[in-house]
Amino acid sequence: MNQYKFTLLSGVVFRKDISGVCYTELGSNSLPLGKNQAVNLLADEVIGLKEIIEENKRQQEVTVHQFRQAQEEIQRLQSDNGRYKEALKFYAEETTYTKEFEDCPPAIDMDWGDIAKKALVGDTK
Repeated sequence: MNQYKFTLLSGVVFRKDISGVCYTELGSNSLPLGKNQAVNLLADEVIGLKEIIEENKRQQEVTVHQFRQAQEEIQRLQSDNGRYKEALKFYAEETTYTKEFEDCPPAIDMDWGDIAKKALVGDTK
């Protein structure tokens, strides 16, 4: 027969010796268990571990959902950032404020902030 020893969720050590006798140990105290006691103890342990696994799965699902939401928000912010950069480029360019032709006003005079307004509301061309 195999022998093994492991700590239960309660902190008590469960041990089965080579002859098949089961014990619980806490510190230096060792208590032999009958088969029914050992089965009940291990069944309770399995149930406790199953509950922990189910809770971990639930938390993992919540984490995955939050991660996906964060990815979507990052994509939205990157899109916003791109629009803002394009609008800023228009307002930062020197040619925006100079006349291209003598009888034509500079681009800024015809804009009236439309490029900035479109960038702010997400209305791209």
